[in-house]
Amino acid sequence: SVDVLLDQQFQITADVVDQFGNTVADGTPVSWEIVPANNYVTIEISDGTTTDGQATIDLKIEQNAPWEFDFVVELTSESITGATGTHNIHDVTAPEAVSNLAVSPDVWTSVNDFTLTWSNPSEHAGVAGAHYSIDGSGDSFVEGQDITSLTELSLPDNAVSTFDVWLEDNAGNDDSGNLISVTAKWDDTPPEGFSVTAPINTWYNSINLRFEWNASSDATAGLQYYKLDVDEGNIYQLHPDSTGMDFPIGFAQGTHTWTISAVDSAGNETITSNPQTFYVDYFEPEISHNPVLEANENSPMTITATFSDDGSGIAIAQLYYRKGGEAQWQAPIDMSTLNTYQIASSFVTSVGVEYYVYAQDVAGNETYKPSTGYYSSSVTIPNPGLSSTDRWPTGIDNGSAVSSYQLISFPAQAFNATPNDILITSSAFPAYDNTVWRFFEYGGSSLWNEFASISSIDPGVGYFLIVKDPALNLST
Repeated sequence: SVDVLLDQQFQITADVVDQFGNTVADGTPVSWEIVPANNYVTIEISDGTTTDGQATIDLKIEQNAPWEFDFVVELTSESITGATGTHNIHDVTAPEAVSNLAVSPDVWTSVNDFTLTWSNPSEHAGVAGAHYSIDGSGDSFVEGQDITSLTELSLPDNAVSTFDVWLEDNAGNDDSGNLISVTAKWDDTPPEGFSVTAPINTWYNSINLRFEWNASSDATAGLQYYKLDVDEGNIYQLHPDSTGMDFPIGFAQGTHTWTISAVDSAGNETITSNPQTFYVDYFEPEISHNPVLEANENSPMTITATFSDDGSGIAIAQLYYRKGGEAQWQAPIDMSTLNTYQIASSFVTSVGVEYYVYAQDVAGNETYKPSTGYYSSSVTIPNPGLSSTDRWPTGIDNGSAVSSYQLISFPAQAFNATPNDILITSSAFPAYDNTVWRFFEYGGSSLWNEFASISSIDPGVGYFLIVKDPALNLST
């Protein structure tokens, strides 16, 4: 057969003979016919009579002619019909590019399974299949009449890759120059491992905590977010650049857990070595103690205290003590295994005893008894009592110089504390006579209370003593 193409124009010349094989005379009528009759082949010009024993016809193949259509041209003269060989409508043009090429999924994915879809162009010979390549490498052909999709495609590497698609027709024509491209993204590698820094497996004494971790990364798809799960249900998505979060909800006292994971754009997830457990205790420890406010000189002083903590437990239980007025405390006494401690009698002197009790739980909460300062325990001095000569062996200094005018005070609370008891009964002073000696207590607002108006001599109060006879010296 003879192949002809769409829109092709061609000419056929026939030798016309009679029934005996003799060339017919010029001007012999002839007629033409296309067999089978169709609308695909058009007679442009044809001879109606012979010239020099021949007749010619010009034909054109129409655009709507189907591929592989066969036809012959018949010529009839003097009742004799002859035919040409078969003509076949052929196709040598590759299909045009596809349109609307799409890939699914069209975002980062951890599953290496892609589907391509498209719309086919108008194709004379019909689409026989599709070619595809990945990143410009290779040529894979998938057969299928009027194919419009490719399924179960996979990429060779974790990366952004390009699928190229072009068609082949039933005549075997294809042209990679007509390819259309679409990108696909595959990453099944989880983000880089990372570690958490806080809170970790320990006790905390705050209602509000901050979660912190070292940064992760993902070289291919890139980090999309961090996922924080607190107490298996409170889930937060956090920016991929973040390395910490102030938790917006206060924690109840007790045990808690948290998990942090990094998720990339393909959905791959890296979870830290979690869940991390941490503990919260923000209640102060309890100290049960009855203050000891009185003691006896040169006798042991017993301190009793009970420590408890329902949360993290007692870590430190201590007693601090010192002699009254001293600046430094004695080394603390560990009472974590004791309920009672005796302060040695040598510390129980006329200057008194000062002390406080301290507790700290494992979470760092603290309790002091008393809440501020310290307990000041007075010491009872038995007979013969406290003598002024203990501090002033020669009696309290006196004199007529301005520097001798000074306030005096009494360091203890006497059982019999009237001015008469202390200054006369227990001293060598004569009966009160304001012409011989005078005794005043400051009453405030520039007023002074004299001997008879003073109900008792108390420690911590300033007094003023004036004597007429320089030899008269206070010793009580």
